[in-house]
Amino acid sequence: MRKSALTLFFVGVILTQCIVGQVNTVRLKDIGNIIEARENQLMGYGLVVGLRNTGDSRQTGVTNAALRNVLGKLGVPLATALNTRNVASVIVTASLPPFIKPGQHISVTISALGDSTSLVGGTLLLTPLKGPDLNTYALAQGPIIVGGLIEQTEANRYYRNQTTVGTIPDGAIVEAEVPVTFSDRHNITIVLNNSNFITVSRATEAIQEYGYLGARAIDANTIKVPLSDLASDDL
Repeated sequence: MRKSALTLFFVGVILTQCIVGQVNTVRLKDIGNIIEARENQLMGYGLVVGLRNTGDSRQTGVTNAALRNVLGKLGVPLATALNTRNVASVIVTASLPPFIKPGQHISVTISALGDSTSLVGGTLLLTPLKGPDLNTYALAQGPIIVGGLIEQTEANRYYRNQTTVGTIPDGAIVEAEVPVTFSDRHNITIVLNNSNFITVSRATEAIQEYGYLGARAIDANTIKVPLSDLASDDL
């Protein structure tokens, strides 16, 4: 419906500006969120290349199979498995924010799947990121930033932080938008992070003082704000 974006925008204003409590003031957005404006988790399988002999060993059969599949699609058939440790299988995860549009960027996390010892210096190949419905919502690719360090001598091996997990800031391009749906077409639902009758009562009073008189507490962490309070017919 046409008012969906407008009503959620007005609730965003509520969450940003309403103050709960009289002694210790806090923004409502810091202690709660809108059910209809939720994030969505994405995940995909990918390959990291360009590693310096720290990738998966030949025992990790899925890596060779995936590499053979990728190269085959690029017109480079492989008769045998590559004898290299410069490639690693990874799982790529990301969180898709609400209201994000196709063409915008999100950050991704890359985690080694096989027996790779380090992803330092690697580049993630084009990886589709899918939601629980198995539809592709973003495509990730790019050089990986790893905060860990691994050094080895003949006698010792030194680790600092994690070398098999990295990130690509803004490394995925959103390809599809998750539509916002209203399970309750008459209200916007605000849920507090922690259940507390006093807090939910004060939060409801703050929303009402801001001009949304129909706001009401349902239980210890749920507040409903009527859509009729959030957008008039001429919007």
